[in-house]
Amino acid sequence: MKKSKLLAIVLAIVLIAAFALPMTASAANGSIKITSTNVNDQDFFAYKVFTVKTNAAETGGEATSFTYELNPEYAAFETDFAANTLKLTGAAKDAFTLIEYIKGFVNDNYELIAGNDAALDELARALWNYGDSNAAITPATAKGNNSAVTFPSLDQGYYVVVGSATFGTSNAKTFAALCTVVNDKETAVKLKADAPSIKKEIKNHQTNDWEKWTDVNIGDTVDFKLTSSVPNTAHYNYYAYTIHDNMSEGLTFDPASVVVKIAGAAINAGSDYTVVVPGKTGTFDIVFDVELLLAGKAYKTGDAIEVTYSATLNKDAVIEAAGNPNYVYLEYSNNPNWTGNGKTNPDDIPTDKTPEDDVWVYTYKLDIFKYTGKAGSEEALAGVKFQVLNSDGTKVAKFTVPATGKNAGKNVFDGWTAKLADTDAGYDAYLAATVLTTGADGITGIVGIDEGIYTLVEFEALSGYNKVADIETKIYNSLLTKAGIDGSMTKLVDFLNAETNRSGANNGASVIDYLEETNKTSVDVYNGKGSIFPGTGGIGDPIFIIAGLVVIGLGITMFVIFRRKSKLSALNIK
Repeated sequence: MKKSKLLAIVLAIVLIAAFALPMTASAANGSIKITSTNVNDQDFFAYKVFTVKTNAAETGGEATSFTYELNPEYAAFETDFAANTLKLTGAAKDAFTLIEYIKGFVNDNYELIAGNDAALDELARALWNYGDSNAAITPATAKGNNSAVTFPSLDQGYYVVVGSATFGTSNAKTFAALCTVVNDKETAVKLKADAPSIKKEIKNHQTNDWEKWTDVNIGDTVDFKLTSSVPNTAHYNYYAYTIHDNMSEGLTFDPASVVVKIAGAAINAGSDYTVVVPGKTGTFDIVFDVELLLAGKAYKTGDAIEVTYSATLNKDAVIEAAGNPNYVYLEYSNNPNWTGNGKTNPDDIPTDKTPEDDVWVYTYKLDIFKYTGKAGSEEALAGVKFQVLNSDGTKVAKFTVPATGKNAGKNVFDGWTAKLADTDAGYDAYLAATVLTTGADGITGIVGIDEGIYTLVEFEALSGYNKVADIETKIYNSLLTKAGIDGSMTKLVDFLNAETNRSGANNGASVIDYLEETNKTSVDVYNGKGSIFPGTGGIGDPIFIIAGLVVIGLGITMFVIFRRKSKLSALNIK
């Protein structure tokens, strides 16, 4: 959608009654002041539509009569407005004057007649567009500060005031301001403007709450939530409201999962909004109907907008590092004075966008190094077979080895399966899908697993080597070891919720604790030769076995000696 040439937005307050305000012939001009903290360093423009003449000189003081004359620069506007906006023809068109048209909006007391709001809005919108697009018209200018913007010296007249306001990094929306400037008077205009915002969160399975991050297995479903609110759409004929969501390559979006609610009630897909895949700038867009959020219709300013949907972490997920960031931003109407047809030409609606809001999805890896030999001169062992079991040892991790993608050639987690015995059907396929085998470098492992506790089982040792005992292994995000977090999950949640930098500040490597080892990058498993293996390093079992054999041998020897002695005694042999 195209942007307004000036990104201009128009302030709104209609002072029709000001046509009857007393004016003086004082040399001191009038002024306009807009009080707001959202106008700092913003440019404002005041277009004079009418000049005002009074009888102050004749009375020598207070004016008692006023004459409004159309600024010649707006003569073409008057003609065009009658013919093309009001569709007047013939004598009615020829007799039309803008001043009489405006006076028709008020009663004898110069009070706005009920039902004329829309017509007055249409006029203000048209006056703004004419002034904005006509290079021959030179407006008065002013620049805002952190509390207000002031036009300090203006001739008496009827003005359209335009400008821009910001909320964060977004441009504000507002509506046209028609106001009368009186000599020696300051016309106060209140800035009525706001900009919509949007927030993205993800369901964290560790806290079971909506956070800015989570960690999962490849293949797991991840739930997302977007929150916003119905913006102030007063004086808009059409209002563009489009959510742009961009997921990283490692996430697969599920379009059927989208649910949109306003004020707590689900709205209708297809008629109220449309999900577009792929989106204009990302994974998908959620495009609201351009008339759905208009003021005076079904919803009011501030009503909550909530969008939920899900995605699956796939085999192309980034392992550890910066994780799998994804972000959202909102594109919204920012010019209520646009006069086009947003229903037939929605892409022509002038818009601005909010800042991007991010969340992260992490997944980790478990590396295994199998070796023999002494520390410092380790000898890698190839062909050793392992399985990775869940924390209670009831299920075994499966894996696949993709031929393409970010994790090509790696053992990528593919879910859990029940343990099988060699007599069970499908045992060969079970082994192929679950048994990890060390390569020539002694290394194997699995990628795309969640944080947590696992049991590493040496499924089959090499000939001449002994199997090691099962090893309990804990995997977690290295950010837990970051200074200031110090292992606290609560502090890690706070850190990731506050961080908005996708360029690497959130890098989290896989950290492994096992046996007496902590803060490691792999599980290093020693293998020794011989018929008796010392397990995790203890020598108690072999000592007891050897001692037992000695006792048995002594017993047999004593038994033989005793029996022989008995026989000799029976024969009276001394």
